[in-house]
Amino acid sequence: QPFGHLLESTQKERQAVRKHKVFGRDISKRYPQLSRSAESNLVLDEYPVNVVLRSGRNDKLPKLGGDITLIIDEEGSQCSLLYDRNRIGFDDIDRLLGYLTSFLNGISAEPDRSLKYLPVMSEKERRKLLFDLHNSPREVPNDLCIHHLFEAQVLRTPDDPALVTEDRRLTYRELDRLAEIVADRLRGLGVGPEILVAICLERSVELIVGILGILKAGGAYVPLDPAYPKARLDQILDDACPTFLLTQSSASDKFGRMAATVILMDQASSFGEDSPRSVELVTVKPNNLAYVIYTSGSTGRPKGVAIEHRNTVAFLTWATSVFGVEKLKGTVASTSVCFDLSIFEIFAPLSCGGTVLLVE
Repeated sequence: QPFGHLLESTQKERQAVRKHKVFGRDISKRYPQLSRSAESNLVLDEYPVNVVLRSGRNDKLPKLGGDITLIIDEEGSQCSLLYDRNRIGFDDIDRLLGYLTSFLNGISAEPDRSLKYLPVMSEKERRKLLFDLHNSPREVPNDLCIHHLFEAQVLRTPDDPALVTEDRRLTYRELDRLAEIVADRLRGLGVGPEILVAICLERSVELIVGILGILKAGGAYVPLDPAYPKARLDQILDDACPTFLLTQSSASDKFGRMAATVILMDQASSFGEDSPRSVELVTVKPNNLAYVIYTSGSTGRPKGVAIEHRNTVAFLTWATSVFGVEKLKGTVASTSVCFDLSIFEIFAPLSCGGTVLLVE
């Protein structure tokens, strides 16, 4: 079958793809790293490719239609590229031709294979991206938990700002002291490793204090958003079966009868300076649970994803080394604690001396 006929047969599909061009450009502007290779300045979304079918080898070259024009002869046996040298470098075009060559070789080798499984990168570039660029392993502590990273920072910068809300500002020392009061109270009630503690609080100092207190006590927190419908809150509580629920008076009416012991953060008797103290500290290990976050349930029933301390410590070690203190010194925490992005927004800055800016 002549290549021209094949090209015509895919015209509808190509037109359908072009409808999403604006979306693709928007994504590439927001996240340029997604459409830009590690060593290239070529962003394909910004350089649409114009395809021209050439009926004979003696025909004149067509005019450049856009930034890149792919010229294919009628039989599909040869192709060439025209490009704007003022906007695109030779190395980028050479890389693009390499992708096209790999793709066409893949079609030739496995003509019945689905297009989405055909190779685009050469084996050399694939090996570089998957292995060579990741051949510098970072030193990840294997004996620490999430709260240990925070406690180490408390010793380094006790008087630096750790948490800022609309009406309050806490230093590392102050945040640690409040979290320790909560932890002492929870230990006294029996919270320890592998004990689940649900937490349902408004976005406030108490939310961060509560999460740190649960971790310091050795427990694992199950985040609940007060804005969730009662049915979803009940569904998560029924599935997780937490031993305790840490909440506030204004949210307590969202919960019916349940097995969990309810602890109100805003009751002075619960967390005052004279509240019961635990007899001994509990040893928390990296392979103990840190938190359980539930999926949205958009494809079915929400499922709890249980994460251990060591997993998060490895992630935070990577995050603080990649972003650095300068970029994390004022980190806006706007994500609900029911989503895993909140782990980065809260604990990455608190692990390296940054400030968490807690907003709605």
